[in-house]
Amino acid sequence: MTTMKTLLLAFSLLFLSCSQLVEEEKLQRAKQSLAAGNYEEALMYYQMLYNEHPQSKYRPEALYAKASIHQNYRRDFRTAIELYRRLATEYPNDPNAPGALFLVGFIFHNELRMLDSAKAAYEEFLNRYPQSDMVSSAQFELANLGKDPSELLESKTRVAQQREEGSG
Repeated sequence: MTTMKTLLLAFSLLFLSCSQLVEEEKLQRAKQSLAAGNYEEALMYYQMLYNEHPQSKYRPEALYAKASIHQNYRRDFRTAIELYRRLATEYPNDPNAPGALFLVGFIFHNELRMLDSAKAAYEEFLNRYPQSDMVSSAQFELANLGKDPSELLESKTRVAQQREEGSG
């Protein structure tokens, strides 16, 4: 009886270590594919990791990477927003969650020009992550919603000139 329990324990440990290896292998293959510019393959590995390992500690990283690929390489902003939101909702304490929620506002503002949605996303970010390093960036984005980038540059130039005149 003791031998059977020992054998069962040994198989359980072997299975768990193989399962961990499989997760890490998928993560490594996803990262390698991404580094090589094989975005579809990277998405496939991240999706496999996310779907096949519901308890994996790498799931938040997979969500963030998938969202980034959709945002930056596929230019599929709706999917990127959905994935960033899922990360912030499912893993609110993950180190990438604040950045993910900030990026929701950023995409709405700078890519989709949906100012009301951007405002709501930035406000949610500020409410949920008031200690984040990106608070000042979110406040800047909120203060400048809808402004043309050249208009912002002119404004910054004027402020710099006024400072120079005031100090000289």
